[in-house]
Amino acid sequence: MEKQKRIIYAAATILSVYLGMRYLLRLIAPFFIAWILVRLFNPLAEVIRRKIPLKKEWITLFLLSLFLGALGVGCYFLVIQLLEQIRRFISNLDLYIEELYHFFDSCSIIIEQTFGIRSEDTLAFVDRNISAFQENIEIRFIPSLFSNSLQWAGYLFQGAGMLFLVFIAVTLLMKDYDVIREKLSHYRPFIHLSRIVSRIFSLGGAWLKAQSFILLLVTLICVAGLWLSGNSYALLLGILIGLLDALPFLGTGTVFLPWAFVCCFQKDFIHAAGYVTIFLVTNTLREYLEPKLLGDKIGVYPIVIALVVYLGLCIYGPTGVLLGPLTLFIIMEIFQEFSLLDFIRDEYGKEESPPE
Repeated sequence: MEKQKRIIYAAATILSVYLGMRYLLRLIAPFFIAWILVRLFNPLAEVIRRKIPLKKEWITLFLLSLFLGALGVGCYFLVIQLLEQIRRFISNLDLYIEELYHFFDSCSIIIEQTFGIRSEDTLAFVDRNISAFQENIEIRFIPSLFSNSLQWAGYLFQGAGMLFLVFIAVTLLMKDYDVIREKLSHYRPFIHLSRIVSRIFSLGGAWLKAQSFILLLVTLICVAGLWLSGNSYALLLGILIGLLDALPFLGTGTVFLPWAFVCCFQKDFIHAAGYVTIFLVTNTLREYLEPKLLGDKIGVYPIVIALVVYLGLCIYGPTGVLLGPLTLFIIMEIFQEFSLLDFIRDEYGKEESPPE
């Protein structure tokens, strides 16, 4: 009977966490973000309050405004540069398509000699696909940016409203944060919740900081490498390729290795060597830094993290890169708090060999 109860508790925990992350989180997102910000800024605000006689909520609002202001200025200049590179790419699209035709024209001759496929058939296939790509860019993608301008304005308005709500929630929560914690500390459910949240912050924080640091370094290396190679879209391509490194089963090699192969085919061995070098540097950096930064802090195999990131993308969409691992960490810590992990290990773990 006890075994059945624990199995039901484990299944109910997994289902509850999934439903909460899938449906409830988006509804309480501003307050959840406000709670995280209060938890992060509270220690620093307390230190400043001891030296400057101001209310903690005003100190927190000042620190938060300073942080978001600096972040906003940086993002503004970054977006301006990215939009300029996107505009330049679209304006030169016909030139790039013409170069692409010349490249496949050379390839079609080799394909005909190697596989016996007529070069005319290869070029016809390439022409259909390139024309479809060009049509999607010029006829669908670009007009959709302007036709959906009201929708984008609505998203911007929603984001501004959410940011305002977060500021209000941070102010109200910080004002009574210590009192709320003191009153809740006498209740057993809060004690369990507090321990679970503390471990999630430690576990998830270690993973998030490590991945963010590695992603930043990889992106900077990609941007710098492309800039040194003379690429006109170093910032745009470097960021996109760097983001691939955060996705499971992908990485910088997904772009740089085929790119290097194309350069070798064109007898541009200098750029080919450069792209291979960027791939080797970024791949080695990740392989070296992940064990150094994480070590045994998470206690989860890398393949499991890759799997939950993939499942997160399938279930939650783009935010699944973060929500997938977070779901796993929440389930793990709830299991540990209520000894469900020990039950699973004892029940389904490796059986000991009988004594001889």
